[in-house]
Amino acid sequence: MTPTREQMRAWFDTFNRQYFNGELPLPRLALGNSRTRLGSMSCRRRRTLTGWRLSDFAIRLSTYYDCTEREMQTVLLHEMIHYYIAWKGIRDDAPHGSVFRSIMNGLNTRHGWNISVSASMRGLSLIHISEPTRRTPIS
Repeated sequence: MTPTREQMRAWFDTFNRQYFNGELPLPRLALGNSRTRLGSMSCRRRRTLTGWRLSDFAIRLSTYYDCTEREMQTVLLHEMIHYYIAWKGIRDDAPHGSVFRSIMNGLNTRHGWNISVSASMRGLSLIHISEPTRRTPIS
């Protein structure tokens, strides 16, 4: 399955309401072709007079592998946990630290998800990527 940005937004809105009390503003949502990451959350970190300020949040899902809808939603939820922790300014002891794992385990236990700290891409099918067309010189 290759999701669209519209599907990503619909999933984000649903998960935000159901699991994050609607507290997360919509970040920039994007699709990419990463071979090494199924998803990522990024933001800008700027120094201000009072400390650090995070902005320009983005969540990206990879369309390199042929994942099921549920697998793509799981990756989105994983990235939304990162986003929630950053947006709320919660300090965690590692990128997948105790706060992250607590939220992840709660979603898995109470709502039947299978979110994990990392995902193996072994065994996932690749989505056919066409070779760039070569231009034949005109003689």
